[in-house]
Amino acid sequence: LFERAVAVRGEIAKLLGFANWADYKTASKMAGNAKAVNDFLDGLKGKLSSRNRADLDNLLKFKKELDPSAKTLDPWDTAYLSNQLQKRDYNIDQEKIREYFPADLVIDGMFKIYSKMLGVRFEEVKDAKVWAKDVHLYAVYDQKGTSPIAYFHTDFFPRPGKYGHAAAFPLRSGRRLSDGSYLPPVTSIVSNFTAPADGKPSLLTHDEVSTAFHEFGHIMHMTLTKAAYASLSGASVRWDFVEAPSQMLENWVWSPQILDLVSGHYLDHAKKLPKAMFKQMLLARDFNQGMAYTRQLLFAIFDMTVHTQQGSVELLSTYDRLYREIAGLEPMAGNRTPGTVGHFMGGYDAGYYGYLWSEVFAQDMFSKFNQKDLTSNKIGGRYRRAVLEQGGMKEPGELLREFLGREPRNDAFLKRLGIK
Repeated sequence: LFERAVAVRGEIAKLLGFANWADYKTASKMAGNAKAVNDFLDGLKGKLSSRNRADLDNLLKFKKELDPSAKTLDPWDTAYLSNQLQKRDYNIDQEKIREYFPADLVIDGMFKIYSKMLGVRFEEVKDAKVWAKDVHLYAVYDQKGTSPIAYFHTDFFPRPGKYGHAAAFPLRSGRRLSDGSYLPPVTSIVSNFTAPADGKPSLLTHDEVSTAFHEFGHIMHMTLTKAAYASLSGASVRWDFVEAPSQMLENWVWSPQILDLVSGHYLDHAKKLPKAMFKQMLLARDFNQGMAYTRQLLFAIFDMTVHTQQGSVELLSTYDRLYREIAGLEPMAGNRTPGTVGHFMGGYDAGYYGYLWSEVFAQDMFSKFNQKDLTSNKIGGRYRRAVLEQGGMKEPGELLREFLGREPRNDAFLKRLGIK
């Protein structure tokens, strides 16, 4: 079925005047064409391989500790060995970490961080009509403004029938009206934090804190827009760029400065996340990152390879060849991996590259911020004007060049992985 889909896609692309399906799919995206994507992936391939090899060597070393006769690493070893090694060397008590992230403190701290960084303030609208009892409405003002420029709802806790994931939704897009005024956008941040229970407040995992910063980044993208047209306002940007601004903001929750602002033991907010605990969290975060990103790279290159080939495509042999070349292991005989990745049939065809694409640009933007003061409005204000306010009125490449003051590059992403 997948092979037939690839063939039909190629036929459709030709009927539409494109050389292949990848060129057709990327024509409306930031990438623009398949060549730009392939050049991007090739630029990561050689450099990621060194970190991937280091991770594999580390797993082989551990395997030899368990079995002195071991000579090689097999693909079925990696998940088991990774799990066992992580438990041994990077074991983290997630319940202990939760105790330092009460939801009310995290959200209050996050609001203050974004307010200072972006030059805005948030004021709750009392007695607002909302759709559930735990939902709150906030007005967004410029720091010295007197009229709201936007509104957002917070909907943080689960209830029957509610959407089960974390997300940011536009409820009304901002746009310029015929009388010259600007219609304030309205949005909602939605999540499903554990509700307060048994005398304890809602306590968040560090992953949930990261998700909150990510989704609130989308809210700021949607609400701080100044784009003239609703179809181009807020986060209505090219598909392969839309996650980059929010992915960038996930870095904030790995900053000691920021963690001091959003953490505090639920019994005593003055007791911040212990430094030893944070150090262990950092080590766990960086564990096997080379392998993880190499897997993303493998899927992205496979996706682009099959969607740029002419004629019939043999998916399994193509995947096995790329697996040997990129993952650095011998593939399992009889594997059917391409048929297990729903993205290739579910809308990410010739688009899997987007995960790496947006993260590389996210890390590049992050590199421009003052790492010692991530709340500074000096860079935050520039980011607001150059990226958030523009929406889709300018191409993402132009936004990046304006904010970065140079051409985008992958240096910061590689540095984050310890690759020189």
